[in-house]
Formats: sequence, structure tokens, C-alpha cells
Amino acid sequence: PTTARSPASPPRGPAAPAPISARVPGDRERPLRVGVIGRITPEKRHELIIDALSQVRCPAQLVVRGGGDGFSGDLASRVLAHGAQVLGDRFVDEGRVEQESALADLDVLVVGNPREPMGRTVLEAQDRGVVVVVPDSGGSQELVRHRETGLVYAHDDAADLARTIEIVAADPRLAAQMAVAARRAVPRPGPYAREYLSRLVVGARSR
Repeated sequence: PTTARSPASPPRGPAAPAPISARVPGDRERPLRVGVIGRITPEKRHELIIDALSQVRCPAQLVVRGGGDGFSGDLASRVLAHGAQVLGDRFVDEGRVEQESALADLDVLVVGNPREPMGRTVLEAQDRGVVVVVPDSGGSQELVRHRETGLVYAHDDAADLARTIEIVAADPRLAAQMAVAARRAVPRPGPYAREYLSRLVVGARSR
């Protein structure tokens, strides 16, 4: 499908960070690690992302970090069962993790929610040098310039999401360039992004 992929650039902070040595996604020593972070709720489209990973034609794992929200019935258990059935050992359920580990060892962060009002998790990933893949609607796509600071796919389209993820593995040089450019573009200071990520991933421990 043809997708509009020229969202506005995010506001820049007072100074760009020093260049970093971005990781090379999809190296030969391990599969591409694709992450989805946050509570397992209907709007997060976990099943769409699972179905997309099943169509990816390069070695790749889906790493799920987060848990149910306590209000969506048995959705979390159904999503996790679907992931294990469809992807087998390429599906990694890590549950809730500490904030410091939320983006650790990921090559790609995928956002599934096409109506995400804010892109704070995207900002955090960009700040950590993780390539972001976002839908072409909602707040997340406003923070990404396609093939410059991340990648944009047609929302609710598993096949297009699969093709978009494959770009990261097929072109490590582009992936590294996007990671560096995105980190430079992250608005600063941005401690709110880390706080928001912490609330998404760690969740209420009392549940």
C-alpha cells in the first residue's frame, strides 16, 4: 500500500548530543531483536505485531516486555499464547521489567497503536539508539521522518509492518544512520519520557 510518510519534524532541543556508535542491527551472531513495550491492551495491537513477525523473512525475535492492565480480561494470556503458537522460540515473553532494562538489547521498537496520543516511548527508544517503527497515524509518527529518524508503516497492516522491519535487517548502514539521526533529534531535556516509560513497563506492583 502507498503510505504518506513525511510527518513533521519534532522540535529540537537546545543542543544535539555527540555522535554515538550505533549498534549494527541484525548482525550474524544473533537474530534481529524486535521489541514491544507496555501494557497488553487491545489498542496496543500485540497480535498484529505477532502476525507481522511471522511474515518477516529474516532471523528475528519478538521480545514482549509488559503485562496485562487488570481491565482487559484474559487478553494478556491469549496474546502470549498466540505469540508462542505462531512464533515458537522466536517469541520471548519477559513480563514486566525494570525501567533500566526496558530497551536493553533491542534493535527495533515497534509501536502498534494507531491512535497513540503521545510518542514518549518512541523518544526514549530514539535516545537509546534503538530504531523505531511506528504506524502512519497517531502521535508517534509525528516524531519520525521515514528512513531518516525511523521507519513508518501502514497502520493495521501486518504485511507492511513485516516489510518495514525487514529494512532494518537488510540495510544495517541505514539502520545505524537512523539511530544516530534520531538521537540527535530527541527534544532535550526529556526526563518525562523516562518517567512515562517507567509507568508503562513496571506498572502497578500491587496487581
